[in-house]
Amino acid sequence: MKYFLFLISLTASLGLGFVDLTEEGRKVRQAQSSEVDNCKKVGQGTATTRSKRVFFKRRSGNVQEELIGLARNEAAKLGANAVVPDEIGEDGKMKWSGYLCN
Repeated sequence: MKYFLFLISLTASLGLGFVDLTEEGRKVRQAQSSEVDNCKKVGQGTATTRSKRVFFKRRSGNVQEELIGLARNEAAKLGANAVVPDEIGEDGKMKWSGYLCN
């Protein structure tokens, strides 16, 4: 039983992280820079999450998904309805820009 509980806690600490989108964040879509040519830029920011859990590097897809979620939530606070990742680093950081499109 103790071994089973240890395995569950180890698995949870290795990277089952996720970002819950807020209600407003769900309304913000991820876009490409070519899609926002006729939109108004309302702000920019940096999203940060852990790229490692304990001693293990997390899958880049999981890290990127969390970064996009964080960016969408923050862009919604600025009044944006589209977010464009500007620069995604391997260290769990992403620069993004928020846009208001019609």
